[in-house]
Amino acid sequence: MHAVETLSVTATLLGVRDAILAFEHFGRAHDLPRAVEWRTLLALDEMLSNIARHGAAVHVDLTFTLDDGALTVDIGDSGPPFNPLDAPPPDTTSALQIRQPGGLGIALVRSLMDETRYERRDNRNCFVMRCRTHADR
Repeated sequence: MHAVETLSVTATLLGVRDAILAFEHFGRAHDLPRAVEWRTLLALDEMLSNIARHGAAVHVDLTFTLDDGALTVDIGDSGPPFNPLDAPPPDTTSALQIRQPGGLGIALVRSLMDETRYERRDNRNCFVMRCRTHADR
């Protein structure tokens, strides 16, 4: 099966909601396994919420692609260059009072997805998440 959906949302928390609703519709329309849908929803919410809270983009462009036994989500924005994959692993062993904030979200996304990658293309941040749709995970 091959399916593609593209949309553009505002880089706001309302835009995050619109993207989540669109993805849920895409998942139902193409019978995504519930575990794949849940993992992707969580990762998508994390990535888009960070763009809305910390980025300087006005819009976020999304493409959902289902093909070759995998779901791919492309997230693009025109904010300043930022590769979240460059963030150091979060400190999860020190006491909470002395830990530096940040880093847990991208660690969560990496653990949920089978593949994550970033590139700067045409003055845009392009983040790609990929998740196999078969049950060997």
